[in-house]
Amino acid sequence: NSEPLAIISIRLQGMASEHTLAEMAYLHLHPYLLGNLVFLDLDFNILAEEDQALFVERQVKLLQLFETGKLKRFKRFLVFFNGHSSPDTGDLHTAPDNIGAAPISMVFEWIFPPRFQKILKRSKSNMLVMLSCGSIVEHKESFNDLESFSQIGCFSNIVAFTQADFQMTFAASFILSVAEKFFILSKTQFKAIMRDHPVLGAHTHIVVFEPKTTTRYIWSHLGIRPFGNDIPVQCPRCKSLKAWKPTATPDGKIKHSCAGNGCKYSVEYSMPSDTSWVAGSGLTHGDGGHWMAQVDYTLP
Repeated sequence: NSEPLAIISIRLQGMASEHTLAEMAYLHLHPYLLGNLVFLDLDFNILAEEDQALFVERQVKLLQLFETGKLKRFKRFLVFFNGHSSPDTGDLHTAPDNIGAAPISMVFEWIFPPRFQKILKRSKSNMLVMLSCGSIVEHKESFNDLESFSQIGCFSNIVAFTQADFQMTFAASFILSVAEKFFILSKTQFKAIMRDHPVLGAHTHIVVFEPKTTTRYIWSHLGIRPFGNDIPVQCPRCKSLKAWKPTATPDGKIKHSCAGNGCKYSVEYSMPSDTSWVAGSGLTHGDGGHWMAQVDYTLP
């Protein structure tokens, strides 16, 4: 697909403006799209009224490029939101230095006003990548805000990560793969992408919001992350370190038995009933592990 694509980086003031995942995606897709690809960067600080006014002024200039300016022909959008979130609430920071935060719904009223939404709705195949720590999908209000926003027709996919201390470096390969397959090859099924990214899976689960469903992707590894569960470093009985011997049981569970001298302690892990393997089975040994999909996922 060579239709014009705009990559927009929207970042909290003070966040890095160079060598970002958004810029990496631009450089990765440029050989495919050349003159049909554009990269724009917009930082924000919306805590005080004067800062809000400055942001709106710059935002309007950007939107005018798509409405009547030289970017009018661009109809597809890959948007990166890069900002901090409050671990206790999932609220997004509205200014640098931890001096303000607000619910996602309120922040998005500034970031995605009706004028911007109208431009985004030119296409039904846009993506929003939330580069923020996992509290945005681990708290009910922020999760619901993202779910509601995914249903208004601006983005076909909103991608978020669950890791409380999310490290963007681990997501780089995944983001580039998603961008290429989604916007160049028109392959929009995440299941076809997940198997190639065990490094990201070892770091975080992934939540993908779509207009009609939400899916959580969970990485499983027979030895170090059975069915997505963290395992204890130390045997609770004999106190041996890293002594677990993993095996798959006939009834589809994963059993970890302590290999400590004379210790017979073991623990079994079960696959959640509402999940399925993305590809193959995670009950076999292998360095890469396997992904599970939890469709129609709702935060408890």
